Amino acid sequence: MSSREDILKTLRQNQPPAVALPDTQPFAGMKPVNADQFIQTFKTIGGALYEARDYAHVEEILRADFAAFPLKRTTLPQLSGIADTSWFTVDPHTLHDTEVMIAEALFGVCENGAVWITEQQMVQRAAMFIPEHLVMLVSKASLVATMHDAYVRIAELHNGPYGFGAFIAGPSKTADIEQSLVLGAHGPRTMTMMLLP
Repeated sequence: MSSREDILKTLRQNQPPAVALPDTQPFAGMKPVNADQFIQTFKTIGGALYEARDYAHVEEILRADFAAFPLKRTTLPQLSGIADTSWFTVDPHTLHDTEVMIAEALFGVCENGAVWITEQQMVQRAAMFIPEHLVMLVSKASLVATMHDAYVRIAELHNGPYGFGAFIAGPSKTADIEQSLVLGAHGPRTMTMMLLP
């Protein structure tokens, strides 16, 4: 018998007894949403946030705040007047020079300032993670209070497989170097949230 077989045999003979899984109860009901908590939390994690009236107001903010970055791309046809929408089927490697990417999330989470977005809204997976500046739109009416509520919402929205999805919370960041927080370490340097009604 080889050493490997001997080790596996010993492991099989020394298994702990089976234990029943704990009886877990689902969290009761959705918690009340506090949009102010979402706003404050998102700002705390390094993001900038605007309360926008509509897409025209979003465009006005983008023209003012991102004037220095001409190469804007968006997944939203409503913003084609300010950003490129012709990139949907290009090789993702050609998006490397994107300065500003603008997309819309399905909903936001008040407790941690994250937004949920799937590949359908991203158009291309790389698009959310390689720009210098990421701008996300989310409806205030779509906010949920907690991550527990978020997973209930995901189940409601996606009846069946949906491919790739991600929670995105603020700009890229790391805090493992000399105990200091570094924003924009390995992804978008900034993240701006446009909170629509």
